[in-house]
Amino acid sequence: MRKVSVTESLAPPRAAWPINEGAHRMGVSRVTVYKLAAKGELKLIKIGGRSLIPDSEVVRLTTLAPAGA
Repeated sequence: MRKVSVTESLAPPRAAWPINEGAHRMGVSRVTVYKLAAKGELKLIKIGGRSLIPDSEVVRLTTLAPAGA
């Protein structure tokens, strides 16, 4: 189990993650994030000029049953 810092535990939940942080949370590279988005398997949102990964997408992709399960 990963230890959570005091600062992290007090931080409000995020609605969306920058690509780098979202990729890190999902355990994939940013290139994989863009490939998944291009295939329609991951929804990205645009706010201004930034692409963000909705937290609901991070949760959805990290809670999927592994292949072959």
